[in-house]
Formats: sequence, structure tokens, C-alpha cells
Amino acid sequence: MRKRAIRIGLSLVGLIVLLLILLETSFFQQWVLRRVQNVVSTAGYSLTADRLALRLWDLQGTLYNVTFDDRQGTRITADRLTVDAPWNAWNAAIITINSVDAEGVTIDIRSPEPVIPEPSGDRTEAPRIRFGRISIRNAKLSYSNQSTKIDIPAFGIEANQGRGAIKIDAPITITPDIVVRIPDIPILMSDAGINIDETRWRIEHPEVTVAGKSQGAFQWAPAIGLRLNYTTDPVTYDNWRDIQSSGQIGFDNGVLKLTDFRATRGGRPDHGRRRDLG
Repeated sequence: MRKRAIRIGLSLVGLIVLLLILLETSFFQQWVLRRVQNVVSTAGYSLTADRLALRLWDLQGTLYNVTFDDRQGTRITADRLTVDAPWNAWNAAIITINSVDAEGVTIDIRSPEPVIPEPSGDRTEAPRIRFGRISIRNAKLSYSNQSTKIDIPAFGIEANQGRGAIKIDAPITITPDIVVRIPDIPILMSDAGINIDETRWRIEHPEVTVAGKSQGAFQWAPAIGLRLNYTTDPVTYDNWRDIQSSGQIGFDNGVLKLTDFRATRGGRPDHGRRRDLG
């Protein structure tokens, strides 16, 4: 009886070892990738990748040459994307991600609209997500519609335990003739959004150059929202001299607003204005 129990125990150990080996094989991981692609396709999107590398016991996965397409004009590609999560990542009110590491990210957004679309007024719900570390390198973003094209040709994000920076390594261009220069943007991340510390910027146009500083916050949970306070340096344009302005740009419930607008000209303040842009 004892020998029989030993044989059964050894057989179970052998089966477990074989299962562990199977789960780490390329065949099994490609099978998992195909299943994931089918789920994404059923949801109305497209996901492709050359290869998936899983470390199941660490809950870490890496996709190589991955492409995501929402079939409505947004296409995201990456040379490599690695996500590491704890075992209880989705069992709590806040989704926890240990780390996200991406290389060679391209975001391309193409809108059929003649201008930037007006806000819909819809409230977009999103979960709370806590990131331990984020590293995105060699990234670029492009947005275009029938009249405007915005290019961010080189940027990256580095953050650890909430603190980090968005690094914009080349000027942002807005057709036909606007150039925006922004150095590093210091950020503080929470599970509901990102606080943006004071950031200097410079907007160049053939007829006028405006510089200033901004700070604020971007929120994704429980709904998408934006608050950005700005102040410009004194600027001279045509017959207007030493114009300086400030205000707050906000986005809430799908509506874009400019509030608390102030302008001074030669030291004389103008009246504040509240303006709905959406």
C-alpha cells in the first residue's frame, strides 16, 4: 500500500512537471496569443503580434511587433511591450500593474472630420489603475484630420512609484506653421490620474511667439477629466505690446471650457471671461 502511494505521488509530480514544461513552450504561448486575438476581434478591434513570451508564474508577458487597431482610425504599434502584474491584479477595486515597459511605440490617430471633433458630452467611465513603474521609450504620436495634422515625433515616459516625467525630445508641429517646444513635463501619478507640475512651454508662429507655463491634472477615473492652469509671458503682437494672459482649461463630462480668463495690457487688467469651447 505504501509503495502504491509513493508511485501515485511520483506520477502526480511527473504530471505537474510536464504541465509546467508545456506552459512554457512556444506552442502553448502561441495558442494563448491566438485566443487573445480572437477575443479582441470579437470585441470589434484588431490585435496582431509576431510572438508572445509568457512567464506565467511571474504573471509577466511580452509581445513583439504588436499592432492594435480600433478600426475607427486609431492604430498603435510597438516593437516590444512587456507587462508585469501581481496575482491579485484584478481582484480588487484598484487594478495593480507592477510595471509596463515598451519600446518603439507609434500612435497614429486619423479622423475623417474636417476639424477636431466637438465633444460629445458623453461621460466615459474608466477603472482605477495603480502603476508601479512605467518606461516608454522611442515613442511618437500623430493626429490628423481633413484640416490639421499634429506630430509629436519623439517622446518617452519614465515613472517609478508614481513620480516621473514625460520627455518630449523634439518640437511638436501643428500644420501648417505652428511649432511647440516643451521640455520635460514632471508628473505625479495616482490610481485615478496624473498631476502635472509646473512646465515651461513655447509656441512659435511666423507672426508671433508666445511662451509661458502650465500646471494641472489629468484624470481617467471615475471619468475622463482635465484641468490645466496657464500663464503666458508678456508678448508683443502687431500694435499690441506686453500682453499677458492667464486662465484655466478644463474638460469634464465631454465639454471643453476656458474659465477664469484674464489679460493685461500695459499693466491694465481686462475683465475675466468664462467661455465654453464645446
